[in-house]
Parts: sequence; structure tokens; C-alpha cells
Amino acid sequence: MIDKKALNELIELSELEIIKNAPLKEYTTWKIGGPADYLVIAKTDEELIKICKYCIKNNIKFTILGKGSNVLISDEGLRGLVIINDYKNIKIQEPYKIDKVTIDNKIKVMIFFILVSVLWTVGLSGLLRFGRHK
Repeated sequence: MIDKKALNELIELSELEIIKNAPLKEYTTWKIGGPADYLVIAKTDEELIKICKYCIKNNIKFTILGKGSNVLISDEGLRGLVIINDYKNIKIQEPYKIDKVTIDNKIKVMIFFILVSVLWTVGLSGLLRFGRHK
């Protein structure tokens, strides 16, 4: 469960509406699924990264959901914060290499989320779209 202090800080940080007990069936293609404890919709890459970093830093359990394809959510819903990734303006650039650099786990998680968004943009929506961080 998210404590109220962390939730209020996240609301101030993100300047986004956070919905309590949001029905997840509205965010899946199968139109099934129970409520999320809390739900926020990230419309830019900056919002998505800022929210994920905050959750990791404050040990808040979160789940990232894209367009809800190939995802079945139980009637019990999901605990913690559900982040709907609604970012649509991803541009694929030349790949870059990170050579001889140690990247900590938090940065690896952020890179994973960005890559998942890129895969969705190029048409692999169901392959890696559902990410969960505990």
C-alpha cells in the first residue's frame, strides 16, 4: 500500500491526477480487470520517467500498462500504483552503445521501460508491454 505522504509527494511532483480505485477494465482490450489501488496516466516520456524514478526511490510497488493488449487482469485488480503509458511521440534514433560503463539497476529499469515504449510504437504492443516492478 502507498502511504499518504508518498502519494501526496507524487501528486505534487508529477502534477498529474492520481485516481484511487480505478477500474482497470477501462484500460484493457478484453475489458476485464478489477481496480488499481492508484492509477496515473503518463502522456510524456518525462512524466513516465519521473514517476518511475520516484516509485523506485520511495520503494513504491508499481505496474506499467500500455494499451492493455494481451493482458488479463484479475477481478482483484492490482496493488500499488498502475502507470498507464500513453506517450505517443516516440522517435527511433540511431542506437547508441554504452561502453565500459557500470549502470546500476535503477537505470537499467528506466532503460527497459523506454525500450518497451519503443517496441510498442513499432508494433510489438503485446510482446513486452506489461512491466511490473516490486
